[in-house]
Amino acid sequence: MRWVFMLTLCWSVVGCAVSPRQFRQSLGPGPGPGCVSTVDCQCKDGVVVACEQLGTVPRPRVPPPLPPPGAAEEAREKETERRRDSCGDDYVRCIDAGGGSLAGRVEGESRCDSCRAYCMAHGFWPTDIYNWNAKPLTCPGK
Repeated sequence: MRWVFMLTLCWSVVGCAVSPRQFRQSLGPGPGPGCVSTVDCQCKDGVVVACEQLGTVPRPRVPPPLPPPGAAEEAREKETERRRDSCGDDYVRCIDAGGGSLAGRVEGESRCDSCRAYCMAHGFWPTDIYNWNAKPLTCPGK
């Protein structure tokens, strides 16, 4: 009974959010479900200025599709080789840009090592990674 009262108080008196979607978005860090950034969410909500800004903001690269489960071993080996080559080239660019001397996600790991680990896991070089305190770390080299 007590939680019903608190929920009613939150929704009516305090006004936590107008809709359940806004309430879910207000719970944690980040732009919210289904949004790449805060500007993206604003554009999806119909703010014209935000949609105009999206035209000037660089969009993240879409990772290449992975082979379906159960695909031939040769296709998986080709994908692993492609990732190794692509991430290796980006790693060299990162080292050349000075990322080897920056702190990574884990103590004792360089920024380039952290970015390469992300690249090997996801198939593309990230623009940013996050440390364990949710602080963005830029991946140099792209």
